[in-house]
Amino acid sequence: MDGLLKVSSTRRFSQQHEDALVPAKQAQDEEAERQTTTQVESAEDVLKLLQSKPDFGSLIIGLRWLNKSSKATSGAFNIKIPSNKAAEILNALVNTILPDYWQLLRPTKEDNHAKQRRIFTKCLTNIAGIGALTARSKNIVAAGKVKGKPDISGGNDLKTPSKDVLEVLEEVLQGPKTILLIVEDLCKSIEKPMQRNLAVRELVSLVGSGRLISVVAEAESMGTEKPLGESSWIGDGKAYTQWLGRNLRELTTSRDHVPEIKQSRDQIFRKGLSLGYRDQFIEAIYESTIHGDADALPRDTGFFSELPYYEQKIVLFALLRLMPTTHNNDKGKATVRGIAALAQRLTVNPKTREMLVDWLVDANSGSVNLDLIIHRAVMTVIAEDVDILERAASKLLAVFLDKMFIEHSPIFNQEVQSQDLLLAIGQLYRVDQSRLRSLSHSSAYINAISNRLAASSPRAQFLGMVVGTAVSELVDEPDKRMKLGIDDIESEDGMWYRGIVKITDSVGTLEDLRNAWKLGQKKPKGVQTTKALPMHPRKKPTQPQTSKIVAIEELEDSESEDDDLPLYEKPDSDREDSDEDPTLITRNKPTAPVYIRDLILGLRDSENYDRHKLAIYSASDLIRRKANFGTEVTEHVEELASQLTGLKDTFNLDLFEEKRLQAMISVIVAQPLPMGKWFSTMLFNADYSMSQRASMLTALSLAARDLAGYRSEDASLTGAHTEPKDLFPSKRLHPRMDPAFAQGISTLNAIAAHSERAMIKPLAAAAADQATGPNILKIRTFSSRMEVEKNRKRPITNALAKVVADGFFFPLTGRYRAHASVYGDRSPFAMPFLLAHFLKSLALIMSASGASTLSLPALTAEFWGFLLPLRVEAGRAKVVLEALLFCLLTVLEINVGDLRRVAEDHAQELLETRGWAQRVFDGARGGEKEGEKIRMLAASVLVKCSEVVEKYQSLLLGDLVNYM
Repeated sequence: MDGLLKVSSTRRFSQQHEDALVPAKQAQDEEAERQTTTQVESAEDVLKLLQSKPDFGSLIIGLRWLNKSSKATSGAFNIKIPSNKAAEILNALVNTILPDYWQLLRPTKEDNHAKQRRIFTKCLTNIAGIGALTARSKNIVAAGKVKGKPDISGGNDLKTPSKDVLEVLEEVLQGPKTILLIVEDLCKSIEKPMQRNLAVRELVSLVGSGRLISVVAEAESMGTEKPLGESSWIGDGKAYTQWLGRNLRELTTSRDHVPEIKQSRDQIFRKGLSLGYRDQFIEAIYESTIHGDADALPRDTGFFSELPYYEQKIVLFALLRLMPTTHNNDKGKATVRGIAALAQRLTVNPKTREMLVDWLVDANSGSVNLDLIIHRAVMTVIAEDVDILERAASKLLAVFLDKMFIEHSPIFNQEVQSQDLLLAIGQLYRVDQSRLRSLSHSSAYINAISNRLAASSPRAQFLGMVVGTAVSELVDEPDKRMKLGIDDIESEDGMWYRGIVKITDSVGTLEDLRNAWKLGQKKPKGVQTTKALPMHPRKKPTQPQTSKIVAIEELEDSESEDDDLPLYEKPDSDREDSDEDPTLITRNKPTAPVYIRDLILGLRDSENYDRHKLAIYSASDLIRRKANFGTEVTEHVEELASQLTGLKDTFNLDLFEEKRLQAMISVIVAQPLPMGKWFSTMLFNADYSMSQRASMLTALSLAARDLAGYRSEDASLTGAHTEPKDLFPSKRLHPRMDPAFAQGISTLNAIAAHSERAMIKPLAAAAADQATGPNILKIRTFSSRMEVEKNRKRPITNALAKVVADGFFFPLTGRYRAHASVYGDRSPFAMPFLLAHFLKSLALIMSASGASTLSLPALTAEFWGFLLPLRVEAGRAKVVLEALLFCLLTVLEINVGDLRRVAEDHAQELLETRGWAQRVFDGARGGEKEGEKIRMLAASVLVKCSEVVEKYQSLLLGDLVNYM
């Protein structure tokens, strides 16, 4: 073979020839540009070229001319200046060139046309270009709604380029300096100030009004169905708002003192606040300062000082909501110093510092949802001015003594206000003791303590006692201090409240704030990186050979010994040995985790299928087994809860939602009080999806029933640990939504339906008994004593009764009201599905607490006052109406043993409930399944209310007259 091949010639390439070797596709494009004879000298030539379906080389020449002309001196054609000719060229680019050539220019792995794509998108990076792309998207939506509608734009088929238009729009808007570059081009290209102002207004109206979000979102909905998470960021309100905030940050960074830049900055800021994502918008603007960047602080404080008072208030409140709350073992002192440093730099004058007082006092500011660390930082800044500190203490005391606030405000809000008041008292004591002494002897303080002690709620009384005791310990002599002799004051909770006045904080630097963020990004304890094992095992050291004389014993051969050997069956074949490829056999499979830290690592490992599956399937049992053994669960409980709450079904595992839900229940049962508060906080403050919020509510309600001793009953009702039943297709959700929603909703609905039947069944039996005739004619059957004792249920230990108020109920209702007051209809809990789920969860928690719980009067007052204002929402959605009636029936049923207290303390609520239930019963339509169920629930509530009214008519007569 070697003889058949011979060298014919040899040629050596120089370095110049080697550098000339370029990718084949790029060389073809450059050759096409060189070979074309197209010449462009004016805008008319470009327009004719674009309308004549040019080849690729001619197109690039025309685009280069447009980009070059945009940098020319005044008087020449500029595509960035709004004009009729520029509009025609942009219309041709969007409606003719884009459908034909974007498939070639689209970004790919090789990206051979990156330079040409930048030239094309640069021609569209102006007001008219963005407007043309938006108009194109609108035409696509209009054509999709009307079948057979002709192309009104003169381009290709409107249905095919929807994805292309959105991709081009993303390329045009991508980057944090897009708006700044457009404004700078306007300032350089347009000479007349009036025209520049009009152009800036049009730009602000285009990018700041939310028009792009609605157009792109509607265009995506008209296109082909995409998997979740692959939609355009322009159609996502949160992502678009963050992009707008980053562009606004670049506008504030610009050193060009041009009036148009300041004008666009102020107008875009006002528009961005109205898009519905204020926190994300402000976070994008102040991102560097929030994370402790001292270099960005002068720029951000300068922009903050130029804002009007109302907008300053919005920004300041949002920044406080975005502050970190992580801390190490110093009780949060370093984090408080960092937050206080930022708040101090933003509120440099007394007028802006009064905003901090309003943030503490106003319930609509969102302060009740934030951690005590942030409240401490705010109070530290306020304490720098003793006059403002005294006014803050007086305002907090005025809220604390208000009878309407004591009777009708959620207990959670009252607890936060009490903590703020104690912080202010402690700061005032350290700054000026004489002012605190005069405040403690004022009529406002005396009325506050008196109103608190006279309150009907035990928790409100407790807050009054701890405040009075804490103040007395600071201003009174030891022998004259207030001593109530109540165990609650000396309890752990009471000592914690009294210790708030002793907390001392100071203002630090932004470096402390940066360290607080770094602390939240550190790896948790117990997470260790494991090194890879060696490929080959190490050889054992060989022992030195020694000679040894071994005795030789001659044994007789006996065949009879084989008869005593047992016979074994043939071993089963290994299932994995049947694989044809031995390299695919994995014998070193992971084992189930035995430590909590291993469980967390397994839940995080989304690459290893076997390890991830074992972690999920064994999470619930491991957590329950370790709950009362050692401190593993206590040390990692928040981290474990956070991991389970945000866990996604990466491998489409069977029974994934059930196993995840059971693990969340086990976490709450292991630490009821802290984890109940944690789940309530995350439910409203964290950024979770609808399905995740629903599963958190289900976990809270089922954990409460588990603590109350209903675990086995719930398992039999919901069919836990069994395979799910196949439902008829019309009864299922969408395939992408069914795994996320079906498990939690069906579980809670099954338990709620059982509880509903248990409450209605005695009423139906009593009604049927009355319809059969007088009691004297009826025959009663008596059971034997043994049979009665046999059917009697054994008493169970209700561990929920101790923690239901502080750990479950009050945090949920209080944070819901605070969340609704801040976000209103934009709250996710304003949706009927989630609101009904929330109401049923509260009802099940209250029902599980039992009629003998000590906090039942406070729970009844809180829940009844929480339900009645929701009658408006119930009139809009039947699912909310059904849930509200179920809750009211639960309140009446659990208080059936003390109806006199209901008539005395809740007469107004009782009469309002009866009147509203009567109207619902009369207005509900019969014949339909939903209508009949609503009528049945309304009738049950009406019967329960009528029983109380008839039994205590004389007691309710005064309230009935007032109600009528």
